[in-house]
Amino acid sequence: MKEKGVLVIIAVAHQELRHSLRRLIGDCFDHMIFADDYKSLVDTLAVTSAGLIIAELSLPTDHAFNVLRAIRGDNVTVPMIAIGDYDEPEAYEEAQAMGATAFVLRTRLSDEILPAIEQTLTNARTQSGE
Repeated sequence: MKEKGVLVIIAVAHQELRHSLRRLIGDCFDHMIFADDYKSLVDTLAVTSAGLIIAELSLPTDHAFNVLRAIRGDNVTVPMIAIGDYDEPEAYEEAQAMGATAFVLRTRLSDEILPAIEQTLTNARTQSGE
């Protein structure tokens, strides 16, 4: 999978997760920007046209799902994949209710991130009529 011309913003606070994502998807995108926290993510979104956001739910904030809520509250319509540690159906449902188009469990990242990206970008193209 190679997504030419798609800018992906990866908002993760943990270095280990950042390195894993770079290893797993680094060859898939020509342009990747990393944000360390919610403020960096919002600042980056203000000056770029991202095609995809991959956000860690434990990004520094007062509650994990507030990252998603705040991004959607800022009227950001960019497709977003949430990465989390919660392996309960409620976590998936809450992530989707907060605006994530996909949810990937951190422990399944190596198996699930590429399919989640492909599905998310395919859905976004279908919705936009591309």
